[in-house]
Amino acid sequence: MVDEVQVSGISGALLHVSFREVSLKEKISAEVPVEVVGEIDVAEGVLVVVRDSVEIEALPTDIPEKFEIDVSILTEVGQSISFRDLKYDKNTVSLTIDEEMMDSPLIQIEAQREEEPEEVEEPAQGEDGESAQGTGSAEDKSEDQSSDSEKSE
Repeated sequence: MVDEVQVSGISGALLHVSFREVSLKEKISAEVPVEVVGEIDVAEGVLVVVRDSVEIEALPTDIPEKFEIDVSILTEVGQSISFRDLKYDKNTVSLTIDEEMMDSPLIQIEAQREEEPEEVEEPAQGEDGESAQGTGSAEDKSEDQSSDSEKSE
């Protein structure tokens, strides 16, 4: 059984494959990928894949290749497809999640977020209408600089 596949991140070429020897008479745990099929027609929504694989336990010969999820049944924001909605042979395959997680979404439709324009902060205004940074005369600033240089000597 294939255990791990390493692929080059740059070229996509296959680098290494690790295999695992298994008994055909003992159940094993495996990750089964979730494949999204169909299209959604929800103008104000976006499809979010919450989980892209599901951990199961089964005999090696009973492990499904993938879980296909038809998203065309989702018609409005807030609808989802959960673990409970998966279609598989429940006599030979069991999901390795807690019963309370069965209603957790695998795929859901969320409201599309609109990007808010960034607000530009304006400088604080003083009481006389001048910006707080612009208060003080040029003479005051030159006196401050000369006193600073005297202190450093």
